[in-house]
Amino acid sequence: MARAVILVAMFCLYAATVIAEDPYVYYTWNVSYGTISPLGTPQQAILINNLFPGPEINCSSNNNIVVNVFNNLDEPLLFTWHGIQLRKNSWQDGTPGTMCPIQPGTNYTYKFQVKDQIGSYFYFPSLGLHRMAGGVGGLRIFSRLLIPVPYPDPEDEYWFLIGDWYTKGHKALKQILDRGESIGMPDGVLINGQTAKLDGKEKPLYTMKAGKTYKLRICNIGNKDSLNFRIQGHPMTLVETEGSHTVQNTYESLDVHVGQCFTVLVTANQEPRDYVVVASTRFTGYFLDGKALIGYEGSDKAASLFIPHAPITWFWSLNQFKTFRWNLTASAARPNPQGSYHYGQINITRTIKFVNSVFRDRGKLRYAINGVSHVDPETPLKLAQYYGVDDKVFKYNIISDNPHDFISKITVAPNVLTATFRDFIEIIFENPTISVQSYNLGGYSFFLVGMEEGRWSPERRESYNLLDAVSRHTVQVFPNSWSAILLTFDNAGMWNLRSENAENRYLGQQMYISVLSPEKSLRDEYNLPLTQQICGIVKDMPVPGPVEAEKRKVDFPCPLSFTKKDTEQSHQKTKLETMTRTVVSVVMLCILAATVIAEDPYVYYTWNVSYGTISPLGVPQQAILINNQFPGPEINGSSNNNIVVNVFNNIDEPLLFTWHGIQLRKNSWQDGTPGTMCPIQPGTNFTYKFQVKDQIGSYFYFPTIGLQRVAGGVGGLRVFSRLLIPVPYPDPEDEYWFIIGDWYTKSHKTLQGFLDSGRSIGRPDGVVINGQTAKGDGSDKPMYTMKAGKTYKLRICNTGTKDSLNFRIQNHPMTLVETEGSHTVQNVYDSLDVHVGQCFTTLITADQEPKDYIVVASTRFTKYSLTGKAIISYEGSSTPPSPDLPPAPVGWAWSLNQFRSFRWNLTASAARPNPQGSYHYGQINITRTIKIVNSVSREGGKLRYAINGVSHADPDVPLKLAEYYGYASKVFDYNLISDNPTDVSKITIAPNVLNATFRDFIEIIFENHEKSIQSYNLDGYSFFLVAMEPGRWDESKRQNYNLLDAVSRHTVQVFPKSWSAIMLTFDNAGMWNMRSENAENRYLGQQMYFSVLSPGKSLRDEYNLPITQQTCGFLKDLPVPAPAYGIGDIDPDVIPLDIRHNSVIWSATVSLISFECIEWHASDRVRRQFGLRQGVPNQERDLGASYGEVLTGPKNQDSADTHSFWTNRYSHVLVDDLVPPLKIYMHWYREAFGVHLQLLNLIFQENSEGRPPPPEPAPPPAPPPAPPLP
Repeated sequence: MARAVILVAMFCLYAATVIAEDPYVYYTWNVSYGTISPLGTPQQAILINNLFPGPEINCSSNNNIVVNVFNNLDEPLLFTWHGIQLRKNSWQDGTPGTMCPIQPGTNYTYKFQVKDQIGSYFYFPSLGLHRMAGGVGGLRIFSRLLIPVPYPDPEDEYWFLIGDWYTKGHKALKQILDRGESIGMPDGVLINGQTAKLDGKEKPLYTMKAGKTYKLRICNIGNKDSLNFRIQGHPMTLVETEGSHTVQNTYESLDVHVGQCFTVLVTANQEPRDYVVVASTRFTGYFLDGKALIGYEGSDKAASLFIPHAPITWFWSLNQFKTFRWNLTASAARPNPQGSYHYGQINITRTIKFVNSVFRDRGKLRYAINGVSHVDPETPLKLAQYYGVDDKVFKYNIISDNPHDFISKITVAPNVLTATFRDFIEIIFENPTISVQSYNLGGYSFFLVGMEEGRWSPERRESYNLLDAVSRHTVQVFPNSWSAILLTFDNAGMWNLRSENAENRYLGQQMYISVLSPEKSLRDEYNLPLTQQICGIVKDMPVPGPVEAEKRKVDFPCPLSFTKKDTEQSHQKTKLETMTRTVVSVVMLCILAATVIAEDPYVYYTWNVSYGTISPLGVPQQAILINNQFPGPEINGSSNNNIVVNVFNNIDEPLLFTWHGIQLRKNSWQDGTPGTMCPIQPGTNFTYKFQVKDQIGSYFYFPTIGLQRVAGGVGGLRVFSRLLIPVPYPDPEDEYWFIIGDWYTKSHKTLQGFLDSGRSIGRPDGVVINGQTAKGDGSDKPMYTMKAGKTYKLRICNTGTKDSLNFRIQNHPMTLVETEGSHTVQNVYDSLDVHVGQCFTTLITADQEPKDYIVVASTRFTKYSLTGKAIISYEGSSTPPSPDLPPAPVGWAWSLNQFRSFRWNLTASAARPNPQGSYHYGQINITRTIKIVNSVSREGGKLRYAINGVSHADPDVPLKLAEYYGYASKVFDYNLISDNPTDVSKITIAPNVLNATFRDFIEIIFENHEKSIQSYNLDGYSFFLVAMEPGRWDESKRQNYNLLDAVSRHTVQVFPKSWSAIMLTFDNAGMWNMRSENAENRYLGQQMYFSVLSPGKSLRDEYNLPITQQTCGFLKDLPVPAPAYGIGDIDPDVIPLDIRHNSVIWSATVSLISFECIEWHASDRVRRQFGLRQGVPNQERDLGASYGEVLTGPKNQDSADTHSFWTNRYSHVLVDDLVPPLKIYMHWYREAFGVHLQLLNLIFQENSEGRPPPPEPAPPPAPPPAPPLP
């Protein structure tokens, strides 16, 4: 059994390797200007989340990194990931040659993988001179846990981001370069954005414990100068350079050239005191240094003022470079040793020489590579190439591989060189100038094999290091010297080769290398991402077709050449994957069983629903109260709780309640709409029971019959996160409901009479907040009280009947944190447009003068203006509020723009522990598009509203009941409307039910041809609201969809003469109401139902009719049908067809694993569980020989021999061949192992299907035939 268990576990691990996507790490960046003074002079800088340097990116090898960048600058923005190879994905490289800039006031989400990389890197903004203003931060990639690093784990690790710095702003420096001048020398050197004065007042940057070893990650993120890095009294052991483990030499100081990174180990083995860290300029006519302090824990002794000297001349630096060696025995990102790649034995197919030069073009300074000074065109090079218009944007290969020794002129143009995919290339960098150069090549690491003084010639190859040169991404070239690198161009894309000197780079010393895969295979390069921004001449062009689907399935890691052995192993691998699927299926079934057995907690409520008199607008009127409350009592639960609400109907009309936004997974029986339930009759009661499965957030409930919602019966329903799942903000001091909505002083029965007579109910009479409105005359008591300095959570829902409302609080901005069950990017708003049926959760901080403040909810998009008010107060204050109300925004364009700022918080967990962004809805293929068009007309002189030309009317029998009883055709017709309506001028009054295929991924377009705003809710689901625009929708509008971080919600607004688009998977079987949230429209027909049926008829997908469900209409006296869904029915989606073929259910009452003994049951003895015929195993293995019958032997038992078969597992793959029937296998099994399971004395029986026959029951009575309808 141990062998079987281990094999199953390995199968699971293998399956995870093949199927599961690598983990995701999410970041949200708000990029803005800020004032800093790193050298004592206040200056504008670029900050990320108000940090300089920016926040760290921390991940492990192969992680997927998602960074949502919000550009709050007044200029375009891009970020590049210095040293990250972005395999197959130059689309995310963040350079002007590959991406359109992120425009001011917008955001863009980068997504890239750190594939097969470890080490220390950094990011920076790549446009103009942005890097000189900040926006730079560290990016570290840890090794995977199973791959060891060649040194003991350090006590801790610290970043040292060093670089030269200018006190002039980047815009001023840019103007200097644009005039044709040089920006000159920097003003100082920074370490982590600061420099120490050594006046005895500074605190240490980091603290170390005596005797411990620390890892330091050192990157030169500067703009011009190489820097020497050193620490008083502490030598450094070099362990990694730009993603490669190195031979562990020890250095007193390191020359770190611009763009380079080193990782070192330092041991705190000196006298406990403070020590100075120094970074000083090299190879310059001036001397600048930056300093920092590191201290020993528990010591306050000041550092010595004797600063260790920097080395002199660049020859010292050249000699230091020659000591850097690749650690051939260490594993990097992959388990194989680094030295297993023998780069020195590969034939060079091409040699390219790059020579830098400097000239003046029409009097202005320019820098060039091989005589071409690069300029970025308006259309990114990669986009132009992908769209097939590269000839209109740039020319390839305007430089040669071997330029003349003396370059006498330059050309200013885009500089793009083509390279053959997978060629092994030699690149020579020659520097004929007197300043050191530093180059980075995006998308690659290369072997820096040679570096010498003078000019390069082929004879210089004799001095190359062809054994253990370090693989890295940035190379220095000393004055009047050359450097040589070797690499394979195996990463398809458009890759930037740039000078790391900011002035040189800005004025043309960069270029791009275009590497295209001749096979156009997704194995080699990804297609244009769906979320990629488009600009320049391709902006309005149709997107080219992607690589064919057939080629997407291919993912070979090496060139396509196969041998007979390869073919056989591939066939065996296919068998192994089949077996893996069976194991995973069984494991999932076990998990499902555990889920069914362990029930979640219950929360109970009892409601007495009655009429009562209230005066919310000063006029006494009849309302619907719950437990004598208006609004009704809160429902409070946690994710996955079971909610039980016993409703006693004490009013004189039928009653139902719906749970607005609650998905009621598999349980539309409890949805409380006339299409799913029979009403609760007067004087009776009904108990709802539903689960808030996998949901958190702010919701509400309301009565659904007629216009009852207009009369009250509305209340809040909040679902807290489970304790083990964190929310993405600190716990607030308290939280408060704001249930807002327009209000009529006429009773709901009077208003219903208006509609029944064919009239409109007209405009509301006012707006209420929590069932009241403040007069604002100083006599109002505060609705809520806050403590100064504390933060509060507000749950805001528009439970009204007609109007969108703008919600705002005097002098208190709101941070949006959640929308209808989804955590959002936490933007700050002065006011929020809350459309009917929508809910928001915000945070506010009581950080103003202690007094009263007015909360306002006012109508939007109407010719009339109605306002509801409430008071919030500071604890201990009696100062009345200011009478000046904050104004509401004007026009619905403002509201549209606000919607576009709502984004899903990809990094936060909602009801489940996995981040919200781990669900990639934008990558799912749309299987059906449904367009919903609302219309208004008069039928027989009476007002009616319709969807796609059908005005819904509820039949006497709920639609869901009729469907379940098999009488759907007697009650309604499916699919009266089409998916793409063309003429909605005429309407039909009938039940409006549309079929939807279970688990289809659907696109729904809401088109509003009217002048009034619409609001729709879809029960049973949340959907991704991906777009919203004026005009009519067509397929080209999909280019504007947000396919990455649209908020998942349940209610969508549709502006006048506009459209909105949502996406969802119909994975919740049931009958689900889609309704207008405008009470008049809904009552007069602007609603419909989606019927989503599970083809597998499995309880995994939908519950049977509850025993307590009320029946009505002509179904009332009919016998209840047999359960439509059963546990024993295996859905084909649970176990694939090829696994289920010829299988029958097999069960045993024995325990295969216990705490003491192991039952011998190897993998080839469990065929029957996986749908395979079961025969006597070919190979018997007695695991008792290794372990004995009980697990009390040596704990360090060597299992290598027992499980050595795993290395030859392809010869053990199970095959569904012709084997003897089950009876022969069972006889063998009883004889071989029955003694251990006490089976020898049992009588074995087998029927024709392989199961013991059950006792003969009495035949059940035949069900009565369906009665004819009266």
